Amino acid sequence: MRDDHNRVYKSLSDVIEGKEGRVRETLHGKRVDYSGRRLKQVNYDFALLDTIFKLGHPLDLPNYNTLIYGLVLAAQVFKAVELFKKPRRHKQCEHDQYIAVENGPFKPWVDQYNTIIDSLCKDRRVDHAIQLFNDMIQKGVNADIITYSSLIHGLCNFGRESKAARMLIDMEKKGVPPDLHTYMILVDAFCKKGLVKDAELAVQAMVQRGLHPDVITYSALIDEYCLRGELDDARKVINCMMEKDVVPNIIMYNNLINGLCKKKRINRAMDLFQKIIVNGFILNVITYSTILDGLF
Repeated sequence: MRDDHNRVYKSLSDVIEGKEGRVRETLHGKRVDYSGRRLKQVNYDFALLDTIFKLGHPLDLPNYNTLIYGLVLAAQVFKAVELFKKPRRHKQCEHDQYIAVENGPFKPWVDQYNTIIDSLCKDRRVDHAIQLFNDMIQKGVNADIITYSSLIHGLCNFGRESKAARMLIDMEKKGVPPDLHTYMILVDAFCKKGLVKDAELAVQAMVQRGLHPDVITYSALIDEYCLRGELDDARKVINCMMEKDVVPNIIMYNNLINGLCKKKRINRAMDLFQKIIVNGFILNVITYSTILDGLF
């Protein structure tokens, strides 16, 4: 009987992995074909799997992980959530595997939570993701930077930047230091919402924690300042970059020149134009056309 169960698990794993076949390959861009006969096979095997669960037979951990990843890849996130909860609810992992998962040093369960939380956030079901996150914490599974970054990104995409900022503070309190990517999610979201001062505060917090903002981070600030016509502030950001040995790119200068021309500050635009030539920047067609539009 157990061999029959394993054959079902193996069949599902094979279908999910595909004939090239590793889940991690699909995670790096190759989509699994769930059309036609393969989709029917998946549906049939999951129905059979549900019956096996109800009979109380355990699912081994490797196949269990594969099924969760496969469901997420097949855009069946809520089925993945249900599958994820079953072994925990009914203790349907092997006893030694369950204990290893609950108490082991590597905490493999956090990867499974992260897979589903990230997928829920990308599917704009951020409230469901937060519910699962709370469940994770209650069960003593420590969230990591991937967990928090997924939630912060999901909240920002949903226009909930304040909640995202509070979550960033919470992760620091829990001993999970944000990295450059986590801060950049917030900076980008604040800028897109027109909250450029909040974005600057996030950059300042980043620096205070020993992180080094990169060109992309500063570019978000400069773009927003130029859009708002706050060109002196944009210039201050460029000066700050240079003080920190972060070299501005031609796109930043183009935006600033464009802003100066729109404000009819042609002399300032020409001064900046000459300066970037002296500093060795390679001008592009946008630089020249912006200056010409400003002059004529």
